[in-house]
Amino acid sequence: DHTTMAWLVAGRQMAHKSVFGFLFALLFIGVVVIIIVCFTAKYGKRDKEVTEPFWKTSVVFQVYPPSLYDAHPDGIGDITGIMSKADYLAELGVGAVWISPVYTSPMKDFGYDISDFTDINPIFGTMADFDELVSAFHQRGLKVIMDFVPNHTSDQHEWFQKSVAREDPYTDYYIWADSKGGTDNTTRQPPNNWLSVFRGSAWEWSEERQQFYYHQFLAEQPDLNYRNSIVREEMKNVLLFWINKGVDGFRVDAIKHLFEAEDLSLDEPVAADSGITDPDDYGYLNHTYTVDQPETFTVLHEWRQLLDLYTD
Repeated sequence: DHTTMAWLVAGRQMAHKSVFGFLFALLFIGVVVIIIVCFTAKYGKRDKEVTEPFWKTSVVFQVYPPSLYDAHPDGIGDITGIMSKADYLAELGVGAVWISPVYTSPMKDFGYDISDFTDINPIFGTMADFDELVSAFHQRGLKVIMDFVPNHTSDQHEWFQKSVAREDPYTDYYIWADSKGGTDNTTRQPPNNWLSVFRGSAWEWSEERQQFYYHQFLAEQPDLNYRNSIVREEMKNVLLFWINKGVDGFRVDAIKHLFEAEDLSLDEPVAADSGITDPDDYGYLNHTYTVDQPETFTVLHEWRQLLDLYTD
């Protein structure tokens, strides 16, 4: 402005007359620069925050569907009940609602044992109910986040049933291994000492297939085989299904368990410093071959690339 220009001119004139004037001009210019920098840091950051994705800036409210609100009084919360709380959630200042699994499931593990990734469990309602929920939430500026459970399925899933029967292409959709001993009750042994998060061996015998299958959680939750490219495409299609339903994002469950060592003969070492002496306790072993495998990042990158295609 004119005042600032006058000061700058005065500063230059004084600089010609004396060293003091020159220093004064430098000091004034330095103060102006500092003010500009501080102003930019303060208000420029605010502008940047506006452009950040919602999952970095929003308050995320987790809903466990059976427990929030029962709109059809049968003792179990449901999708219509969640939708009925849309105004309340918006008034709280919530920006996104993370919905725990509502997929078709035998409910052995609170819905995390999924028998159909692209359908709604009837105890929670219908797909039409879900579509209505997404619409109602979006009208109020609320984002919808689904629980994505990629590590395993229910043993009731069609894929597993066909894998047990060795029906292609499902034969290798899961982690299968031969017994180290014979196949009768007294001699068959799992291929290694890997443990389930829920205690005991992570291997379960299939009488029909005559092999062990791997499960990092319940025996009713067999692990998918992410070394199989068809499985990876199947799970991308699951993501696309819900994106096309209007879902805004996904919370990924148990991601560190996605891969395990390819060599199934490897035993995991005992966690000597854990103080745990129970060999069936998950903490008894160091899980060097069953969590945080480097291949996990490759799959995550594939999902990120897919989701970026649908980012506003």
